Amino acid sequence: MASAQDTKIEESAIEVEPPAQQVKDGEFEFAGDSDSDTDKVVKDTKDKMHNLRMGSASVLDAILLVEDLGEKVKGDWHHPRMNIDFQIESINSEVWEKMQKDCTIRTKLKGSGQLSTEIDGSKFNLLVILNGCMDPSFRDQETKDKLKAKLGVDELTNTELIRSILLEGEIVSLAAEIMTVTGFNVEEPEEAVASLKDLS
Repeated sequence: MASAQDTKIEESAIEVEPPAQQVKDGEFEFAGDSDSDTDKVVKDTKDKMHNLRMGSASVLDAILLVEDLGEKVKGDWHHPRMNIDFQIESINSEVWEKMQKDCTIRTKLKGSGQLSTEIDGSKFNLLVILNGCMDPSFRDQETKDKLKAKLGVDELTNTELIRSILLEGEIVSLAAEIMTVTGFNVEEPEEAVASLKDLS
């Protein structure tokens, strides 16, 4: 029969796994109670620490293993008023730069003669949707013809067509979602538009 002392030793020898932790803003905090949440947090934390330990060469090796570095990111945006999903995709650098130039307004300041640079945010949002919304495509002629027939008009530009279907808030929301799949960490497109001033 095991003595009380033996039992105590055996219990103390048992490894107790610490609660799953996750990194947030440089500090650790406890993860959720569910097994799935715990597993995800543990994996994410291990991945982050692994990447920190590995050198830039290993990161480069991982990048070189990607088959298509220019592959577009796809997603969807739910239209709450119509209860349908719009299919969207990321915008490549070449198109993005052209959009930026098309929406840049330069004004010469009186007195100093310096140029003031501004971005036409409303126009930019429309161009984001025009280039990043795949279904419906506001460039597709068949789509335009059907929507014009429904609206009872003969002619509509691409951006006028977008405005005829979407409310202003919906334009902002859809543009923000397209910017997100393009790689911007934004909640509202105004944040991305503001960042363009530093690039122009």
